Amino acid sequence: MISDKIITAFTKAMFFAQTYGLQDSGGNEQLYKILQAVFGTLSGLATLVCAIAAVRAGMKLAHASDDQTHAEAKRQIINCVIGLCICAVALIASQAIFATASSWGGGSGQ
Repeated sequence: MISDKIITAFTKAMFFAQTYGLQDSGGNEQLYKILQAVFGTLSGLATLVCAIAAVRAGMKLAHASDDQTHAEAKRQIINCVIGLCICAVALIASQAIFATASSWGGGSGQ
């Protein structure tokens, strides 16, 4: 199952962090903050790229003079919407993983 693979990968990352000193003496809070910042930043950047691409495709659709350009712009908008949905699911999944991992102890779950 995919969730088992994600938790296994997260556990391996935690072991690596503990082995190489990314964990402070009080628990995993420093690592959680770093990982949440990284995932939040990447998710925000991906969302921004999708939104900019959607605006550009909308402008292309508005100025389309032939059917081929019109169809291409519609396809790009659909791909942008799919990308935004993927960004939202990834953000929700990462927050759920952090909340679950923090309930195991050491993290700063929200």
